[in-house]
Amino acid sequence: MDLFKRGKRSAPLKYIAQMGSHRQIIAYARVLNSLFEILPAGIDDHKQTSGLLTNKETLIRDAKGMIQVEQKQEKLDL
Repeated sequence: MDLFKRGKRSAPLKYIAQMGSHRQIIAYARVLNSLFEILPAGIDDHKQTSGLLTNKETLIRDAKGMIQVEQKQEKLDL
């Protein structure tokens, strides 16, 4: 959340990309939802959790794109 807050989108993207399976990504979203519900409104972590949830679909799409780029690069390196 701290990296996302500082505008370093690559860290959450790499994390989501490493999770790989749809099931793991759903679990990640559930954890974010739980944090959003239990954290006091107005604190920084609540705001960051809200931001991650709001951008969840975009983050997942971009993470999948990151995987595809890495796979293409691996093929070129062979």
